[in-house]
Amino acid sequence: MSTIAVILESEKWKQAEVAAEFQSITNAIVSHQPPLKESSSSSSSSDATAAAESSSGNNTMLLLVGQQECRTVNSALLFLKMLLEYLECVRELPSLHPQILQSIVELLKVFNSRTCQLVLGAGAMHVARLRSITAKHLGMA
Repeated sequence: MSTIAVILESEKWKQAEVAAEFQSITNAIVSHQPPLKESSSSSSSSDATAAAESSSGNNTMLLLVGQQECRTVNSALLFLKMLLEYLECVRELPSLHPQILQSIVELLKVFNSRTCQLVLGAGAMHVARLRSITAKHLGMA
């Protein structure tokens, strides 16, 4: 769970480009049908960060969640990737279902709590050296 806290601490709170990989992850979560993994589940967060910040031609500035277009930040995209990995574990390891679901709940709590501290509590002003927290930052969080 500390991984998501570290990711949030390093967030710059600028709108991220959404790579096709993250749109696919979002579509899979929304449709309740996680896709088969293309890479090993042991990919590091630095690999995920590189993917989130890549500038390939398939990137867009908006993430489509159902029918809603959303602006987002890199940490939210990486959170979605982590969530998908947990959901894949639930599918692959049904005997560990209760423990994995508890880990998902804990992941959600940590992400929500730390995001609130950084954005609503103005912690991001110090961490990311923002001049102020704007409605734009609130919307992307």
